[in-house]
Amino acid sequence: MKYRNLILVEDDQDDQELFLQALENISTEISCVVFDNASEALRQIKDRSVACDMLFLDLNMPMITGTEFLEELTRSNAGHPPVVILSSSSYPPVVADATRLGAVGFYTKPSSFHELEKLLETILHTDY
Repeated sequence: MKYRNLILVEDDQDDQELFLQALENISTEISCVVFDNASEALRQIKDRSVACDMLFLDLNMPMITGTEFLEELTRSNAGHPPVVILSSSSYPPVVADATRLGAVGFYTKPSSFHELEKLLETILHTDY
């Protein structure tokens, strides 16, 4: 598997736990650093304080939205890892903005744990 060091930027603790459990079911060789604060995630990514092959990003967050995070990441870090959006929103202008800002994928959060596992497995086996 190409992507072994992941970052999840997600403010909802339940979504964090489901994501981590799905990853563990997929492979024990994957590590994931979770940030519930987009500002802190951005700082550590810029400082290269955390290893990352792929970043999963929620859009609906307090303080800094996922879109603002993506804008700043793209502007300040040309060699940033691939960013995949996992959001409850699928509003076409939001999808278009995320794609324009460099997201390699945009997925609506699945409604079941099994669907989340399948989606993550597909994403982690895709070359971006």
